[in-house]
Amino acid sequence: MVHKNLYHHVRVLLSLDLCGTFKKEEFVAHSAAVNCLKIGRKSSRSLVTGGEDHKVNLWAIGKPNAILSLHGHSIGVDSVTFDASEELVAAGTASATIKLWDLEEAKRLSLATVRIAYP
Repeated sequence: MVHKNLYHHVRVLLSLDLCGTFKKEEFVAHSAAVNCLKIGRKSSRSLVTGGEDHKVNLWAIGKPNAILSLHGHSIGVDSVTFDASEELVAAGTASATIKLWDLEEAKRLSLATVRIAYP
């Protein structure tokens, strides 16, 4: 179970054994508010967060430091999700911009910024 708060922290409850014992991990995820997070469905060991600091951070659950920090959004990141293989992350903002990030290359895909127009 993962909880975000209106501050910079993320709390992760890790199941340690079959008896239901949990260990709480809390870490600073962003330099500003954490807006969103998603656990990878393939492994359930990866976590991606988006923050008001305009960054997308990739984490290994149970580790206190980000594996990867992706920069390139001009405003806070409001939505993040993995693709099925957990090799790509899509990140969206309130300006209706979605960026697609390649986690292996640690970069934004060149043709992957999408702006959604509302009528």
